[in-house]
Amino acid sequence: MLGEAARVRRLLLAVALVALVGCGAATPPTAQRAVVAPGVRVDGVEIGGMDAAAAERIVLGLAPKLARAPRNAHVDPSTRGLVPGLDGAQLDVAATLARVLAAPRGGAVEPVVAAVPPAVDLASLAPAPIYNGPPQRSAVAFVINVAWGEQYIPGMIQILAAEHAAVTWCLVGRWAQGHPDLVRQMAAAGRPAGVAFCNHGYTDHGWALLSQAAAYASMTQADQAIAALTGSTPRYFSPHRGEWSPAVLRASRQAGHELVLWSLDTIDWKNPSPSSLRARIVGRAKAGDIVLMHPTAPTEAALAAMIQGVRGHGLTLVTLDALLSPKGGMGA
Repeated sequence: MLGEAARVRRLLLAVALVALVGCGAATPPTAQRAVVAPGVRVDGVEIGGMDAAAAERIVLGLAPKLARAPRNAHVDPSTRGLVPGLDGAQLDVAATLARVLAAPRGGAVEPVVAAVPPAVDLASLAPAPIYNGPPQRSAVAFVINVAWGEQYIPGMIQILAAEHAAVTWCLVGRWAQGHPDLVRQMAAAGRPAGVAFCNHGYTDHGWALLSQAAAYASMTQADQAIAALTGSTPRYFSPHRGEWSPAVLRASRQAGHELVLWSLDTIDWKNPSPSSLRARIVGRAKAGDIVLMHPTAPTEAALAAMIQGVRGHGLTLVTLDALLSPKGGMGA
């Protein structure tokens, strides 16, 4: 068995080297070496001057350190909601070794790490609301539901841009069609830090009373309205007032969305003082939280402080899409 494993590794190395050589006359001579150039380091380990077999042993030794088991999507026993899975990781030995042997004198080589997707994803589970992202991811998502309050949105956009903070705007489709310039500003201003759009239905329905067909029609109409203004179709749906039913859950899956609620609510529609709003969020925010807010005067006034306070707890602000994606592993 050991002899066979060694033969396979040599074959993989040969294939990698042939691929490098096959790039043509412009291929640098170092790509054809069987000895590591002087001063080369991989993941901080000095391996300059080693032959391919010795370098391979060093690379193989990095595998346990870089390995991370995937986490399956699952049902949270406390909320009965769905929690997305996370990709794992494993070292790509052959690709890393090829990089090492092609590295120039004194080069620093980063290991090649391949994602290992979870065996169970959200679509594999019966539909249920999502209240939060994976708690292993040290990030939170600010989600702003928009069906009114347009007078506060330009100021919120400016604050988010100044703080380089990612955000998710959850839009009612009819509102988006009535305020196209604001939607385009949301998209343009948020691109450097990260911006995503969520489906909030076409109108403010009483969602729990809708049939699956009516819910589906509202979601798809909102998708079309948002995509026409932003260039992308939302990945998630969040119902007005958090109202849902089994029919709405089925409609959401039918429309290609997961239904998202929240784990932390600003309750800004009650018009709290900006200081109490900030304290409510900063004092409670934890990894994986979905923070619900609206365009209101106290939210605009407290927004910068909330961003800074959450970051002060070591949490990164990401879009809802990034928080709930399995990609990226434990990080944000």
